[in-house]
Amino acid sequence: LAEWKSEKERLEQSLEEVRERAQMDAGSLETKLQEVEKRAEEREREARAEAERRVEEAKKEAEEAVQSVLQEAQERLQEEIKAKEQAMQEKEEQHAKEVEAKEEQQRSLVTKGEEEAQMKREELEASHKKEVAELKAQMGAARAALKQEV
Repeated sequence: LAEWKSEKERLEQSLEEVRERAQMDAGSLETKLQEVEKRAEEREREARAEAERRVEEAKKEAEEAVQSVLQEAQERLQEEIKAKEQAMQEKEEQHAKEVEAKEEQQRSLVTKGEEEAQMKREELEASHKKEVAELKAQMGAARAALKQEV
């Protein structure tokens, strides 16, 4: 019986030691678990922060791309407007040249007409003077003939 009591005490002692070790192991495991959870939370925060940084970076890049496209479109539009304005100005200049040429042609025709009219006038005056001279000569001849008759 004493042996059995001694064995029982030794087993109880051993059981107590096992319990203590189990409690220590459980405490150690819980501490390790808490550390692992803290590291996991830390990694999650870091990953979340990295993801947010990447999202902000992507937004910034997208905004820069949009600004670049808008800038290029605005430059193209300005070039088109400038080209159209230049074409319009060239058309206006061409039209002005055509109008000037027609006006010059009209002036030339008027001048030519005036010159022709002046020549006709001079021809008519010369013809009139010639007729007057002939008539005077005829009258002079007729007077001379009359004087001879008389």
